[in-house]
Amino acid sequence: MNSLFKKIPWGIIAGICGVLAFYTLAGTIGALIAMNAITSIVEGAAGLFGTWWQTLLFSCAVIFSILFLCSLVMFILVKVGLFGKKVSKEEIENENA
Repeated sequence: MNSLFKKIPWGIIAGICGVLAFYTLAGTIGALIAMNAITSIVEGAAGLFGTWWQTLLFSCAVIFSILFLCSLVMFILVKVGLFGKKVSKEEIENENA
C-alpha cells in the first residue's frame, strides 16, 4: 500500500486542483459581483446561492480547495519519506527494548 502512495504523482494532482480551485473561486466572486451590479440597477439584491450555477461554482471551489490541500499534504509526506519507508523487525525490536 505504501508503494502505491509513492507512485501517485501528488505534485501534479495538487497543481491541477490548485489551479481549478483558484479559477472556480475567482469565477464565484466574479459572478457575485456581476449579479450584484445587475440587480442594483433594478433595485434588488443578489446572493451567493441565488442561482444553481453560482451554487455549483461555489461547491466546486470548496471541493477543489479540499482536494488541493489533501494532495499537497500527501506530496509533502511522500517527499519527507513517511510513506514507502520500510522498517525492519530489528529496528522495531531495538526501539521496544
